[in-house]
Amino acid sequence: MTDETTEIEEIEEQPEPKPRRPHKYENLRHAVRYFYDLQKLRIQTGNRNAKREDGSGAALDEADKAFLTTSAEGLNKLEKDALKEVKRLLKGIPIYEEWLSEQRGCGPTMSGVIVAELETAARYDTVSNLWSYCGLAVDTATGKARRRKKGEKANWNSFAKTKFLGVLAPCLLKSNSPWKRLYDDYKHRKTSAGWGTSDGHRHNAAMRYMTKLFLQELWIKWRELEGLPVTPPYSEAKLGIKHGEHSATGVLQP
Repeated sequence: MTDETTEIEEIEEQPEPKPRRPHKYENLRHAVRYFYDLQKLRIQTGNRNAKREDGSGAALDEADKAFLTTSAEGLNKLEKDALKEVKRLLKGIPIYEEWLSEQRGCGPTMSGVIVAELETAARYDTVSNLWSYCGLAVDTATGKARRRKKGEKANWNSFAKTKFLGVLAPCLLKSNSPWKRLYDDYKHRKTSAGWGTSDGHRHNAAMRYMTKLFLQELWIKWRELEGLPVTPPYSEAKLGIKHGEHSATGVLQP
């Protein structure tokens, strides 16, 4: 196997998702990104006011420390207000009310990322289109995870990819979500087979695998809610590689 996600990847090139049109989730997109901007600034502000264990760090007088502390507190309040706005805007959205809100490890802000950045299942005729838009497809020439080449613009949603792999996947693990079992099983299989260059390599592969199956289940449920046809992924329809049935909890059985 040439890539950690070959088991659930398309072998042939898939068409790009349909272009986004103006929609009612624009306010949600702004609210979500505003939340993450505030969170980043709050953390940076706190770090400037912190001393490292070795005693290094910014040499601040008491007035500077007080200013940074007050600023961090103000940013924390703004961050909480932004979260309230995200929750408000999510109310009444079917995919959130009927599926995302029930997924342990996928909180309101991540649900907001999913709804605002992906918009509607109608944009993705196949789950492979969705994976591609999220930057989780493979390079058909190398069979490896697709990466942006120097000087080229990424043809996927970099914000969504960063949040899915950097926030959603770790949260699914830390919350002991049912999705964690897919991560554990996949990593165990790879370890037993001696696959990968290191434990970190196998960890990253398992994180991608779990995230892609989460998105696959999301795509299926979203298409059903919107009354759209659901087609099996290429690996199942063409290669006969089936990744399981749906369980009562909504998690794919390996």
